[in-house]
Amino acid sequence: MRQFFNGPWLSWREVPTHAKVGMWNKFEEIHTILPGQLHHVHQVWNKHCQRRLTTSLGRVRSQKLLEAKGDLNKARDKPPNWISRENWNKLIDIWISPKWKKKSEANKNNRNTMKNGSISKHCGGSITFVNHDERLKLKLRREPTIVESFNRTHKTKQGMGGYVDKRSEAVMAKYSAEYSKNMVMPPPQMAPPRDYDLWFEATGVPTHGHVYGFSPLEDLTGIIGQSSSASDL
Repeated sequence: MRQFFNGPWLSWREVPTHAKVGMWNKFEEIHTILPGQLHHVHQVWNKHCQRRLTTSLGRVRSQKLLEAKGDLNKARDKPPNWISRENWNKLIDIWISPKWKKKSEANKNNRNTMKNGSISKHCGGSITFVNHDERLKLKLRREPTIVESFNRTHKTKQGMGGYVDKRSEAVMAKYSAEYSKNMVMPPPQMAPPRDYDLWFEATGVPTHGHVYGFSPLEDLTGIIGQSSSASDL
């Protein structure tokens, strides 16, 4: 996708048809599509591209914000290698505009929807769950556990304070109880293994393709590892 990114596009919907056609043709060149599966594969491909573009832009924006200490204007003329300088500066103009900030805040409020009698919250900010996990991995010099990853984005004071809402506290209590009953503790020098099944028991079935406390289901293997049943997801 990145080799075709030649416009200040914030979403897959904004990508012009000719660019999408070029990406799809490239996809067909390197993949064999079974007879009768073309329509389904194209639908899945569109969904993947939509998420991939949003995630890629979100990550690079967060990275540049950190480098520029919160002022995107300082990131002008310093694009990532897959975005031209002209398009990068146009994206910055959009991101710092009052209109975009207002829309971003509205989307954030919409995500805080009522579920099970409480608002689902986290304190991870604009940084993705994947990026939080990568930072924890560097800090700990090992793969973080589910508890460490969840606490980092659902406890105040960077994971050292209290839980942000009653739901996150209840989920962690249930998960911890199930974990202590079902898992054998590893040696002290090793981190406890991660497990899909126990997390789903504590949080319930993923809704709309998202797993509570982490990321979209399609990206979950990159965050909380694989269990014996992960290949069935």
